[in-house]
Amino acid sequence: MDRGIVTVSDTAVKQIAAYFIKKCTGFAEMTDKTKKRIIIGRSDTSGIYVKNTREGVVIDAYFACLYGADPTALAKEAQDKVFNANEGTGIKISKVNIHINSVK
Repeated sequence: MDRGIVTVSDTAVKQIAAYFIKKCTGFAEMTDKTKKRIIIGRSDTSGIYVKNTREGVVIDAYFACLYGADPTALAKEAQDKVFNANEGTGIKISKVNIHINSVK
C-alpha cells in the first residue's frame, strides 16, 4: 500500500544540527563563513549550511569555541552529535564538516 512520501526540509536538518552543536562542551556561538559574529536575533540556524549530494546530505557548521576549549575534541563531539541525532530521522548524512573559525 502506497502511503505517500515523507520529506524533511533543509531547514529542519539545520535546526537539528544547530540544536546539538550548541550543546557541545566548549561551544561559544554560531558564526558565518566570513568569521564574523552572528548578530543576535538572527535565525538559530545561522552558520549551518546543508547541501544534498548523491552520497547523502553534507552539513557544514561554522562556529566559535570558548577560549581554553580543545577545538579538536569540540569538533569531534559536534560531528558525533549531529550524525547520531540525524540517524533517527532517516536522513542519510554523508559528511559533517566543522569549521571553528574564531575563539571567544
